[in-house]
Amino acid sequence: MASDPREGKDFGSYRILRRLGLGGMGRVYLALDARLGRYAALKFLDPNLTSRTDMLGRLYQEARAASSLNHPNILTIYEIGEAEGEHFIASEYVEGVTLRAALDRRLITPRTAVEIATQVASALVPAHEAGIVHRDLKASNIMIRPDGLVKVIDFGLAKLSDESSADGPLSTVGGVTGTVEYMSPEQARGEAVDQRTDLWSLGVVLHEMLAGKLPFEGFTDSHVIVGILDREIPPMEVPASLPQTVTAIIERALTKDRNKRYQSAAEMIEDLHGLGVSKQRISAIKQFTETTGDKKRGRLVVLAAAGGILLVAAAVWWFPLHGRERVLGPEWFEPGPAEQVTFDGNVKTAAISPDGKYLAYTSRTGGGETLHIRDLKAKTEWQLPAYTESTPGLTFSADSEWLYYVLKDQREWGRLYSVSVRGGLPKMQVDDIDGPVAFSPDGKRFAFMRRSEEKRTSVEKIVVSEVNDTGNQHEIVQKINTHIGRKLSWSEGRDQIAAVIFNTGLHAPLQASLSFFGPDGAPRGTPLMNSHIRSMGAPTWIGASGVLAFGGVTVWRTNYEAQLWEASAGSGEMRAFSSPTLANDTMSATRKGDTLAAIQRTREAVFWIADKQALDSPRTFKMPRNTDTSGFDFFAWGGGKDLIFPAMQARSINLFRLKQSGEEEQLTATTGCVEQAPVYAPAKAVIVYSSNCSAGGGDYNLWKLDLATGQKAQLTSGSNLDEEPDVTRDGKWIVYWTNAITPSLWKIPMEGGTPQQLSNLQVRHPVVSADGKGVLCQVRESYDGRWRYAVLSLADGTIEKELGDLPVSEVRARWAANGQAIDFRDAEGTRIWRKMLAGGGPTPLIGKTADPIMDFAWSADGSQLAFVTIHASSDAVLFRRKVAYN
Repeated sequence: MASDPREGKDFGSYRILRRLGLGGMGRVYLALDARLGRYAALKFLDPNLTSRTDMLGRLYQEARAASSLNHPNILTIYEIGEAEGEHFIASEYVEGVTLRAALDRRLITPRTAVEIATQVASALVPAHEAGIVHRDLKASNIMIRPDGLVKVIDFGLAKLSDESSADGPLSTVGGVTGTVEYMSPEQARGEAVDQRTDLWSLGVVLHEMLAGKLPFEGFTDSHVIVGILDREIPPMEVPASLPQTVTAIIERALTKDRNKRYQSAAEMIEDLHGLGVSKQRISAIKQFTETTGDKKRGRLVVLAAAGGILLVAAAVWWFPLHGRERVLGPEWFEPGPAEQVTFDGNVKTAAISPDGKYLAYTSRTGGGETLHIRDLKAKTEWQLPAYTESTPGLTFSADSEWLYYVLKDQREWGRLYSVSVRGGLPKMQVDDIDGPVAFSPDGKRFAFMRRSEEKRTSVEKIVVSEVNDTGNQHEIVQKINTHIGRKLSWSEGRDQIAAVIFNTGLHAPLQASLSFFGPDGAPRGTPLMNSHIRSMGAPTWIGASGVLAFGGVTVWRTNYEAQLWEASAGSGEMRAFSSPTLANDTMSATRKGDTLAAIQRTREAVFWIADKQALDSPRTFKMPRNTDTSGFDFFAWGGGKDLIFPAMQARSINLFRLKQSGEEEQLTATTGCVEQAPVYAPAKAVIVYSSNCSAGGGDYNLWKLDLATGQKAQLTSGSNLDEEPDVTRDGKWIVYWTNAITPSLWKIPMEGGTPQQLSNLQVRHPVVSADGKGVLCQVRESYDGRWRYAVLSLADGTIEKELGDLPVSEVRARWAANGQAIDFRDAEGTRIWRKMLAGGGPTPLIGKTADPIMDFAWSADGSQLAFVTIHASSDAVLFRRKVAYN
């Protein structure tokens, strides 16, 4: 069974063998040319773009440009063709790695960098003589073969100099085409380009190889362009193995005035030769590519020589993995009743060992966590000392002898540790990790998720590491502005990795899916999704059955309310079970697939109100019986003494108003979605809130409700995950944060319009000051930075005051009614304190509560302080298979 629809098919004279990767214009495949008996790389235009004549013209332009060239350092184009309505380019198949991959693996020495630059420049000589400018020369468009030969690939942006149009058919909005970091000044300005643009880009590549970074970087593309146009090249330390004159070569290549730049590639080659670097191969790259290439060649030779035998073997293999499911249906896991196995009430994560003998779990203790390992049969356990970091996940080794766990500090920097199930000292294994590991069936490798940020762009990767050599890591999947769930699962019988994927880019549809990858990162099969599920978590293979369990959150539920779902990788079917409310980020199963471990949660909100003169005597404010507050997040004062809050009724979370008399009023109609985080604007008599009530059900945007007319209006759009709005007292502005690519601060006029980003910092939990001039919020510079409190200007987002001594938590701090102090929840979550802006230590407002405080707010006149506590209980449960599969 092909893992890609094209694999195994014939297109013209080509038999497609497997997918190689995804390029800027479409998928690339390894194919066998039946006519000439040679391998070829076939690039197909993305099917979604076949109706676009400009993209089709771009494909043909690449072929025309590259096929006219004949040089050992340029990818050879065989032909351009069409079969079954699909257009493709056939080119030589290059075994090796991209320069981008080699740089990421730190395989490039300084002297090798000069040799690579020389070969690239050699490729540009005939191209420029033929009137062809590449226009997108960068590290990912340079291939290095095992023998050290460099190949320049992807002339997808090449421009034929004799075309009548100044920018040809590839011009984009503003005339800027290419990759920003490698653009020349004239390219960044959208001007016509010539061969000197490619020489600038080669200078950028050489700088990147020698300095380990790009010469012009920035938080956004705009910042990069400003650097390219206006800033000088940053000073670079010359490697000891190279002459100092290498800096002169880079400076001349990166001269902003192209008349003073290198005028030809031949000129640059002459200076590069002057460095005295002889041609050489890169041993680390050679070893990596030859090992990979030998495996590929060996696999293809065996396929060609033993096709008949493999066909029979494939049939024997296919039936247990796919045929049985097609004939008999999915091997569903029929769970029995939940069996509670911990009674801590504060369990955060849990995992069962592959042999079913042990259960590991973490529990919250004050401001930290403790890790426990329990022998389920002997009913004994031991624990590690409490720690202040958080634990995003646990995994047992394949032999059930070791527990691997991740600790994340306040910077969200994760480190992987292992400890014997019999006790002892933990050992650190991997640095920079963002989720629990998933072991391969043989236990020799594990996969994990790693996240980073580059210029306000999130980069999430699936990495595979050797167990006995954790420094030997390979990034097999990389997603830009696309979220990869932190928990992965490596199947027992199919040797593929399951991951939850969903796009988090601005103004893009938000749809969670289960996706599957081979150990090499190649996609396997079709991603599985369900339009009723807006969030998925903790995919877990159930033995070798081809069925996965996961925590699914439907569009009318909050993230606290996952339930048990199953999906068949073979048939694509999904089904939900009537189960207790589960955590959607922690689930595991035994190797046999007879037992599933998860976290069961219960949650109840309790309102409290305290008079300003009697803060030590708060009184409970009971909720009406017919409302469910299990999904409760935030509340707001609604004018006078009314309280506005979200509650569930009839599979919908909508807004309600509760008067202190106890009378309840439903403010918004039941719509089968979630409305949360309300805030009242007294000057306009409207409520602003976050909701996923727009089409699709997964995207959280800002809405407002006019209390006088009952009319609702949507203010923002796109999958921005707009959260926690606040309003200025004059009702002119709404301030909120968006948790899409990275947490960011925005404002929008109350009457609607275009949202404005306030700061380039990462920002969350904003609260507007009483005078409407400042925004109290938590800020940090980057993903691995520490959150801290600060006051930002509402006018321009600049930091007006740092408040680094306030403890940071997931609950937003509040301005005191007089604007002269900050009220905040402590790190433990059970007290409210006040800190005067003028200085001095904090003083207590609300004493220790039995349950954590989720939200608090002063009434408009400052006479009362309301807060809500969450009585939550979470424990590990086991689901045992109820019915054996026949």
